[in-house]
Amino acid sequence: MADAKKPVATVKTQTLKKEDTKAAKAPAKKAEPVKKAVTSAVKKTVEKKAETAVKKTVAKKAVEAVAAVKAVEAVAEVKAAKAVAEVKEVAKKAEPAKKAAPAKKAAPAKKAAPAKAEVKAEITVQYQDREWNTEDLLQSAKDVWVYDMKKDAADFKSVALYVKPEEARVYFIVNGTESGSFVL
Repeated sequence: MADAKKPVATVKTQTLKKEDTKAAKAPAKKAEPVKKAVTSAVKKTVEKKAETAVKKTVAKKAVEAVAAVKAVEAVAEVKAAKAVAEVKEVAKKAEPAKKAAPAKKAAPAKKAAPAKAEVKAEITVQYQDREWNTEDLLQSAKDVWVYDMKKDAADFKSVALYVKPEEARVYFIVNGTESGSFVL
């Protein structure tokens, strides 16, 4: 059996034609639309996630703003409650004085307390070698009321004076509503 021949493999070689190379390039062209589709899908996903994140952030900020508004409202309510309490306290203090008067009339056996003499106060402001007293400032305010503001002297019932010597001015409020000022 030494004479037996071994089989020999034959290799066929093919030569590539232009048609075959065109076919190989075709899948590359098909990849571009797929790439565009994937890119647009990724963009849409990123946009949706960004939009969701923005909505969450806006919602958080809105909640914080609402909380801040509620806090401000709470502070305002507390201040209003304090103001109401102060008014009630002042009203309570005023009520005993009103109630005391009828009680004195009902009890004629008791002697009426002598009227207390009103304390007279004289205030003098001294500043940088100058001096002003209450009477002078009050008279100046009346003069401004009558001559400068052209108001009737009879309408001048109450006055609040605010002396600011560093500005050399006196500010005043007459009857709780009209205001003015004059130079010291």
